[in-house]
Amino acid sequence: MSGLTWRSVAKCLATLLPLLMGLLSICCGVEPSPGDQKANPEPGQILHLTCHRDNNKFPEPRSALVIGNSGYTGDWNDLGGLPQNDAIDVAQKLCQLGFDVTLGYDLTLDKFKDALTLFKQQQLVSGTELFYYSGHGIQVNDANYLVPLAVGADELSSKGIRLEDVYSSLDDTSLGHQSLMKIIILDACRDFKAGSKKGFSRPDNAPENTIVAYSTAPDSASSSVGGNGQNSLYTQHVLDYLGEPGLTLEALFNLVRNAVYEASHHYQTPWESNSAFTSFQFEPPLKIQDATWQAPNPDDLVIVTLNGTPVIETWRGQGADTKWVSISKYLHPGPNSFTVQVYNDKTTVGGQPLWWPGAKREGWRYTLNTKIEGTDSGSWSESQDVPDEAHWGTLFEVLHGRVLVDPVTGQVRMEDVIKVPH
Repeated sequence: MSGLTWRSVAKCLATLLPLLMGLLSICCGVEPSPGDQKANPEPGQILHLTCHRDNNKFPEPRSALVIGNSGYTGDWNDLGGLPQNDAIDVAQKLCQLGFDVTLGYDLTLDKFKDALTLFKQQQLVSGTELFYYSGHGIQVNDANYLVPLAVGADELSSKGIRLEDVYSSLDDTSLGHQSLMKIIILDACRDFKAGSKKGFSRPDNAPENTIVAYSTAPDSASSSVGGNGQNSLYTQHVLDYLGEPGLTLEALFNLVRNAVYEASHHYQTPWESNSAFTSFQFEPPLKIQDATWQAPNPDDLVIVTLNGTPVIETWRGQGADTKWVSISKYLHPGPNSFTVQVYNDKTTVGGQPLWWPGAKREGWRYTLNTKIEGTDSGSWSESQDVPDEAHWGTLFEVLHGRVLVDPVTGQVRMEDVIKVPH
């Protein structure tokens, strides 16, 4: 003990600290959030990302294998690091969406096979499994191949990764039933130097309960660079919609297809093969704060429209019995526009005929009451009891504004409510 110094103690603690932190994470469940870990794999490396899954938000297990191959040589165009960016961005987004993520970059044949084998060994019993690939991919003799690094175009039949190999890593027939929802996203088919046919052939027969999304149509090439300069065109738009609340897979890929088709000036048309039995959403629907409106005691008719849809139509005579109407189902994340219109009926005060001595054309009146769950209520009203010659017998706008829905929390608030001058 006589040789013990503060320097040696500090060195010992520096060695033990990572081990203690690891034990703490295992014993106490301490783990970094997705934003705390920057995925930055070295070429040939396979990383397991530390992701936190909110069990209330994502009750079913989710697992993903994400691979990006960029550093091609020989027969293949170097893709300039874009597939690496694609894979890292997709991996981190999936991490945020409750997936357990394994990430590989610039994988040779052996490493690619290792990643697929590991993914198969860790297969879920239930839930959703996803495979994403960004890199070169082509067809040879009508068979579709993903291209590992250090493989020539004439070696693909023996050294390429057949699409069936990916299917096998996701196949859950050993469980006795097709219990897993399986998603395969292939951002491949870039132009290359070798003279083989462009793109993939017609989609293979994927396992049951599987959706296979291709970056482009059969026998076609896809664009390498998207408009943001960071990702491929296809992955850029996949990332745009991946976390959109409430989007089904079919709706998501339809939005991606339209965006890519327009951005590529009709050159690239993404494609899907779908045998899914179940519906899946990457992000569950946003729970929008409850909000209700009421338009009591109108004179003569009040119509309240939200995002172009009439949600309240109240006539004179319905009075104070007017019920509160929930508007939450009409709202979407972001700004929602509303208007209030009044119809000034051709009547006179007291109901006398217009020719009656002293008869006065009746005015108009409206009230819009609002209640938002957990916040203060609001009310807007206006009346014009004097004769209104200009609006007699017409429907006209008296109020407009916006209902803002926070896209993350679902909280609702009224904004920019303006009375229209008359």
